[in-house]
Amino acid sequence: MVGYLNSQNIIASYERKQNILEEPHIHQLITIGRFVATLARKNIIDADEYLPEILSYPFWGLDRATIWNIAVEAEQNRDSRKQWLGIMRKSNNKKVSQIADFFDELSGLAQTETLEAVFDAIVGGHQSLMVSDNEDEDICAEFSNEITSNENSKNTVQKTHYVSPFRNYYFSYDEFKENTAKYLTFLSNLKVFMHTLREYKNGEKLVLDDMSEFVDLHQKNKLQMTDKNLFTNIPGAVNLLTAHKAKGLEFDTVFVIACQNEIWSAFSRGAKLQFPENLAITPAGDNFDDHLKLFYVALTRAKRNLYLTSYNQTEEGKKCLELQFLNTCLEDETNQQPRDKFVHTVLMGEKCKILSTPTNILTEKTAQSWASYYLPPLAENETVLLKTLLENYKMPVTHLNNFLNVVSGGPQTFLEQNLLRFPQSMSPASAYGTAMHKAIEFIYTNFRKDGLIPKLEQILIWFTKELFMKRLSDKDYQLYLKRGKDALAVYYNTQLDTFNISHLIEINFKNQGVVLGDAHLTGKIDKMINIQAGDFEVVDFKTDKASIKWKGKTSYEKIKLHNYKRQIIFYKLLVENSRDFARKGVVQKGCLEFLEPLNGKIIKLELEIGAEEVERIKELIEVVYNKIMNLDFPDINQYPKNLQGIIEFEDDLLQLGGETSK
Repeated sequence: MVGYLNSQNIIASYERKQNILEEPHIHQLITIGRFVATLARKNIIDADEYLPEILSYPFWGLDRATIWNIAVEAEQNRDSRKQWLGIMRKSNNKKVSQIADFFDELSGLAQTETLEAVFDAIVGGHQSLMVSDNEDEDICAEFSNEITSNENSKNTVQKTHYVSPFRNYYFSYDEFKENTAKYLTFLSNLKVFMHTLREYKNGEKLVLDDMSEFVDLHQKNKLQMTDKNLFTNIPGAVNLLTAHKAKGLEFDTVFVIACQNEIWSAFSRGAKLQFPENLAITPAGDNFDDHLKLFYVALTRAKRNLYLTSYNQTEEGKKCLELQFLNTCLEDETNQQPRDKFVHTVLMGEKCKILSTPTNILTEKTAQSWASYYLPPLAENETVLLKTLLENYKMPVTHLNNFLNVVSGGPQTFLEQNLLRFPQSMSPASAYGTAMHKAIEFIYTNFRKDGLIPKLEQILIWFTKELFMKRLSDKDYQLYLKRGKDALAVYYNTQLDTFNISHLIEINFKNQGVVLGDAHLTGKIDKMINIQAGDFEVVDFKTDKASIKWKGKTSYEKIKLHNYKRQIIFYKLLVENSRDFARKGVVQKGCLEFLEPLNGKIIKLELEIGAEEVERIKELIEVVYNKIMNLDFPDINQYPKNLQGIIEFEDDLLQLGGETSK
């Protein structure tokens, strides 16, 4: 029914019952995970058993003949115990040998890295996969720019030479445009699966074998993992319900589908031996009266119109019987049994207008959609579905920067990361940044509480605890632990005199009612300093490599600083349009405070904010916000992937916005 309604652009709302673990793309991830874990244990023979299935997955783009050739060669060399993976490594087919090398790299990762890191590599792409618990999107955005830069490739989270085609196959922009329902369904499944997996053994570092244990636990105990996120509570939708689910509800119009004897009056076939007639034992809900009562529930949900549908034969051509409750309706009322009179009264009464259609309702459109039955489309077309994600939407600067950054995907990146919230893990660099921010916040919190700045030893304990909670691999944890302790020691010893109890830390504007034109804004500012009466300075902490000038040297640094400058101006607009600060003053300047020292010094890069720049950012905010709310994601392929391309995109948006306002 969902497929049929979707083809007619009819909104539908229903509670999805399928088990996520049985969805094709989730099953594929699980199987590859099991294979890699087995390979990591050097159990080559057992690992080979997974390959015939894995290589048939469509995202590899391998034809059957290629896979069969591997199988034939393995069979011909059975005596020499030549395995599939060994054959693949030496294959003349470049794609096959690359996949083999990829599996080898994955097995190496599985021995040293966390479950999240291995799964990120299996899925592929420059963005990591697991769900992040981090609420500070600005910190993650800072490192998102790092890991997508070609010039800074050493910091990328991509840990294999070969990029898995999984993500591009299921979650490319073309897939979104052409198969939106399938795209969003798969994405929702993936988010639920990853989130549930992440919560397994909460607080402990997960490795790949934990995934197998997690899945086996569900399958052994027949535990379903269901996804209800995108299929319920859609305003104005047609509700698809079972009769049981409909109890207590009423609707203006009700369609009772498939009024067939084998559906509405089918008795249980579980017991082949009948009980004696004088022994009143019947399975609950499995006698004539129970079926009749349930059918009555369905009929009486209608306030004005009731439609009953039936069909003469199944898709296989087998003849079907109409529901016996309805057959009596055309008979002479005097010949009916009391319960038949009861049904007749319900059907023919004044409450409902009846339309019974004893024809096959399986039209050409339903036949076309039947192939996607096990990959159910969304209950809504793309516009209405995405609109539900924008209810009460407020735009932080992270979203604005992602939308405008054509180098890192622009509107498509915003769509995946910020609107659809494609599952991501926190990269090691982002985890480090979050822990450093928390350490500074702890300093000020305790300073304000006790009137004294905490000792360095205590600050390092807080930092260590925060970093440990991010569940990094042992290698990354040790690397960033040393890096953070060294940086905090320099920061503490050189900046002790700058701490002031009047400084405001981690100011959240979520409930400050910031509105700019039509745009509702939000965000979190690391630090605000009241310089003098009526003047504020906004400070943003950075944990990437310090910049000493706003011009920047490399292409990557220029783009980074362009985004940072936009961020500071955005913060100025947040402050000056907020409930608590609008009347207290204006933001005259901003500052980037790099927490990691450069040549033993803490760098502070200040920005005097000009009126012309502020007006440009204000216009960009309004234009981008309106495009987001209208689900308008422009194609950016024509723009060069550099700072000039970003500026050209901004200019085109401003020009379009100006024409629209006129």
